[in-house]
Parts: sequence; C-alpha cells; structure tokens
Amino acid sequence: MSLSEIKITAKWKGQSTDMSLPGGSTAQDLIVKLGVSLSTKIVMRGGMPIPSDEKLNDNDEIWVVETVSGG
Repeated sequence: MSLSEIKITAKWKGQSTDMSLPGGSTAQDLIVKLGVSLSTKIVMRGGMPIPSDEKLNDNDEIWVVETVSGG
C-alpha cells in the first residue's frame, strides 16, 4: 500500500509554515521534522491536544505550543 503525501500548516514560535509530510505521519513525525523536543511541547488540532501517535490529516492546521512549568 502506497501512502500519498499530505500537506499541513504548522503554527509555532509565532509563525505559520506550510509543510508536506508522508501520508500516515503522526504528531511525533511533525515534531521530528521541526527539530524540536516533544517533552516541552503540546501538539494541538482544532484547539484540542492530540497524542504524539495521532495521525495527521491532509490540510490539518496544527499548533505546536511550548509548555512552561515552574514554581
């Protein structure tokens, strides 16, 4: 089975970037392509967090949000 390419819009660090990924790519694959660490990020679609193994869909708008902690 051949997976086609999907196109998404990734929004992070105040910028919006149109990207192409292989079909079947997950939120984790996006994080790797962006070159950032998932341990300090939340990936969101439609205003809701998604798990790192969630598959992305063609034309998704994905937000990568930096988490902040401290005390």
